[in-house]
Amino acid sequence: MAQHERVVEHTDGVMAPASVEPGPDPRPLTREPLCLDLLNTRWHDRHGRHDLLTDLAGLAVWLAGSHAAPAFHDGELRADRPTLDVARQTRAALAEVVGGRPDATGLAAFNRILAPGRIRRALTPDGPAEYVEVKEEQHRLGWLAGTDYLRLLAEAPDRVRPCATLGCGLYFYDASRNGTRRWCTRAGCGNRARVARHYAARASRAAP
Repeated sequence: MAQHERVVEHTDGVMAPASVEPGPDPRPLTREPLCLDLLNTRWHDRHGRHDLLTDLAGLAVWLAGSHAAPAFHDGELRADRPTLDVARQTRAALAEVVGGRPDATGLAAFNRILAPGRIRRALTPDGPAEYVEVKEEQHRLGWLAGTDYLRLLAEAPDRVRPCATLGCGLYFYDASRNGTRRWCTRAGCGNRARVARHYAARASRAAP
């Protein structure tokens, strides 16, 4: 499937590309690791709350631009109704465990998204190989996102952070050298924080 094809659902349930290209990804923060990027398909700004996964067109936009894109373009993931349902379920499960200490219910929900998949190893003419095997293809996305979060926890759990702006709700993986990133984006929350500090400092100097 081409990167900019929009996917529509026919009445018979068959998926087909439409000729109209979807717009750009509207989210303020993109290209985070897969698990966080999926979480960030819900966001809010001064215009209100937004959800990219309300329909199949939004799912196609996200799949084409996320770290799931290789599996999407290779045909292992499809922008269809079952995958959309799994994407929403996976996002809800990630929201229970990312950025805190999950309870037993949250852990169980997260582990359910991992249960349908496994890694199979084989020896091929080109050498050792690994394959992701899932019971049903729509569960591949949940398994990939869940495994991605386990990878981040194994590598650097303290680098998985929420934006420091109260109420922002976006998550990022701090890949900076010194590990001091605080904001989802410099131009967004980072800039607003600097402006707020500036006005607070001016008000403090002006106070009698």
